[in-house]
Parts: sequence; C-alpha cells; structure tokens
Amino acid sequence: TLWEKQVEILEAIRDHRKVAVASCHESGKTYCAAAAALWFFHCHWPAVVVTTAPGGRQNESLLWANIRAMKAGAAVVFTTSNTPDKREREVFGDPLENLWKTCIFDFCGVKTFFKRNFGVVVTSTLQQRQGWLGDVEEIIRKVFAV
Repeated sequence: TLWEKQVEILEAIRDHRKVAVASCHESGKTYCAAAAALWFFHCHWPAVVVTTAPGGRQNESLLWANIRAMKAGAAVVFTTSNTPDKREREVFGDPLENLWKTCIFDFCGVKTFFKRNFGVVVTSTLQQRQGWLGDVEEIIRKVFAV
C-alpha cells in the first residue's frame, strides 16, 4: 500500500518529464521506484525501463525484488478485429494470443492468461458493442475476483 508521499511522487512522475525526490532512509523510495517502473513499462508500450542504484545489491535484490513482488498473477487482453473469428483462426491461427501468452506474460511469470477478440467491428451494432463491454466487465470480475 502506498502512503501519501509515495502517491505524490508517482503522480509527479505521471505529470512531469523530470522529477527529483529528496528523502531519508527507509521511506519507501525503492517500493515507489518499483511501482513507477512497472507503470511506465505497461502504460508506454513499447517501453524500455532502465533501473540504476548506487550498488548492484540495491538494484537487483531490493528494487527488482519489489518489481517481481508487484507483478500481476493474471493478465487479460482484449482485441478487436474486422475479420470474422472463424476465418481469423483458420487462416491466421491466433498469432496475437501466442505472442501475448508465451512471449510476454509467460516470460514475466504471469501464468493465468485470458484473451478475447471482439468483432467484426465494422459491421457491429451499438447493441453488440454494448454487449461486448458487458462481457469485458464480467471477464475482469472472474479473472481478478473483483
């Protein structure tokens, strides 16, 4: 759980290109840095996050230990398509599912994965799209027990 100053730091990182933080020992800077690294990586895809610390121990055993502890246990990916689902699978397989599941989430240690494609978007009705949003809410509730 973040405390008030950590929230202030993370909001500053979100809102400004450069942020400097003066702090004492044991104030939660490492945990905050881990949260910022994960946020940046996931919200600015494709992104590379470079982490540094005064010594290798701080970077690997402290910062990255926090990052590993924060990572998600489950992932959900929603995509849209203008190709009918049957044709998509017969002609192309599902390369995006393979990419997300094995190349990204499995690599990051996320074992629970769910992907859902919505389409055909170009010919869909408002009622269908509203139904898709209901499906999204239900899937999120089931996967993340919200």
